[in-house]
Amino acid sequence: MTKVTYTGLIDPAREFEALRPAYNVTVRMMMKCRPSSADYLVLLAVTDAMNAAAAHFMPQPAVTSFFGAKPTG
Repeated sequence: MTKVTYTGLIDPAREFEALRPAYNVTVRMMMKCRPSSADYLVLLAVTDAMNAAAAHFMPQPAVTSFFGAKPTG
């Protein structure tokens, strides 16, 4: 079996902060879609994936979302 070394991100907060503009654009796109439509759900998957990745690299139990709240409809 091969040993895999994982070093991780040096500064995950900075890296994810750099993604904030893309996250905000995605949320604005969601707000233009009908809730529960296919377009809305695809964009929701993108924002959920970004939040899941941030939570993976920066576990903060008191924070539910690194990027902030998403539109509810």
